[in-house]
Amino acid sequence: MAHVAAVGSYLRAAKTLPLNVKFIIEGEEEIGSRNLDRFLQQYRAKLAADVIVLTDTKNYDVGHPALVYQLRGLCQMEVAVQGLHQPL
Repeated sequence: MAHVAAVGSYLRAAKTLPLNVKFIIEGEEEIGSRNLDRFLQQYRAKLAADVIVLTDTKNYDVGHPALVYQLRGLCQMEVAVQGLHQPL
């Protein structure tokens, strides 16, 4: 949402963007993005772009400029806590 907020802020200040911006906000990540490929194929012409900004992902490929930060991840742990047998 940082990109959406940035565009919104720019629009409030400048009233117009100096270029066209298209957002794809995909919500199936947790179930494997099963429909994303079909969506991209179906709307290929409408989604044509000179630049694509991917967020919340690893580097696309070696040799492609990228800035990766604050990726979420899963962490699993077991914590055992032992305390006194009676309050003191």
